[in-house]
Amino acid sequence: MKPLLSIFLIAVLSVFGIAASPQKITIPLTVEDNRLFLDVQFLGKDGNLRTAHLWLDTGTPDFQITEKLARDLGLDLSKPTVKSEDGVEQVPVELPGIRVGDFNLDLKSATPMVVMGSQPVFAGSHTDGNLPATLLMHYQVVLDVPHRRFTLAKAGALKSKGKRVPCAVQPTTGMVQLNATIDGAPYSLALDSGAPYSMISSEAIQNWMSRHKDWPTTKGTAGAANMLPGPLRRGPMMRVPLITTAETSLRNVGFAGMDSEFISWYSKKTAAPVNGFLSWNVLSAYRVTIDYPGSALYFEKQSEIDTHEADSVGLTLARSRSGGYAILAVVQKDGRPVVDGAQPGDKLLKVDGRDISQLDFQSALHALQGRPSDAHTLVLDRKGETITITAKVMHLI
Repeated sequence: MKPLLSIFLIAVLSVFGIAASPQKITIPLTVEDNRLFLDVQFLGKDGNLRTAHLWLDTGTPDFQITEKLARDLGLDLSKPTVKSEDGVEQVPVELPGIRVGDFNLDLKSATPMVVMGSQPVFAGSHTDGNLPATLLMHYQVVLDVPHRRFTLAKAGALKSKGKRVPCAVQPTTGMVQLNATIDGAPYSLALDSGAPYSMISSEAIQNWMSRHKDWPTTKGTAGAANMLPGPLRRGPMMRVPLITTAETSLRNVGFAGMDSEFISWYSKKTAAPVNGFLSWNVLSAYRVTIDYPGSALYFEKQSEIDTHEADSVGLTLARSRSGGYAILAVVQKDGRPVVDGAQPGDKLLKVDGRDISQLDFQSALHALQGRPSDAHTLVLDRKGETITITAKVMHLI
């Protein structure tokens, strides 16, 4: 009778969508603006599943979804609103469940917050929410960006491959960090899949500049690093020739600089203060396993890190309030602006005759890229005056 009873119970649980999860699941990853996204299923109050497009972000503990998704799921939004750190109105809710493939996520470590209003959550115009570190911290996670795959597994279900690097996992936020050596000195770096470019303290970059004139450096960001939030685009960029960890080495990693205030804020989420984080430009060359329960990272090299991800016309762009894109800064190299005839505050209208005002941010940046010494014709608006210049693509770092 016992085997028959077990079969019966499994069948009942399956009908209600709460059967035991598989040991592991692999689903596709998509890439937008050098960030990672995946599609998962939310269980609604009516028992139906609703597919949602989530930003995969190991660099935050905060779990947020849009108001539209919350209403589609029939969630109770009657609780008092609370403001996020950046002043966004949010409402805490309870979720019936989330599935990644056939894998049912443990939701106990994160309180979902509904961002009120019509705007999407975080990056991506069609983003329904994010998948934060607090929802991943119970599992083994594989970020296979080169092959666009994401794997989620129960503790011990995966035999991890690659070079093992011990990491610290903050027990509340799920944020991971590793110890590394750069230029003979120790540094602590988080692993942040939610950012479009790796970052480190501007102070560290300044120190390296004083000792290594041959390490490529700029003031201001361009190319892939231009996708960072506005205030972070004004710092320096540098390519670091070698980062060593317990069992692996990372070569030619590009970093954008961040100020001490941002580092202090970021370090509140990690187990100990960090100097920066590794992100897209490293993940795109490696298959990385985060073994949260085992406090370890595994790096499997798939290709060399792209040293041309910042090759671009040396302009730092920002979305303009009036639409289109404005020039936030002109990048400087060796103390000189790398683009003649452009000024901060100019609005970029056209690149090689193409109107870029309606392009998404990544496409607008791509229009300025190319091979070093390629030239683009830019049409600018400067307080109502139309200006046309020719600007070369440069290997900035």
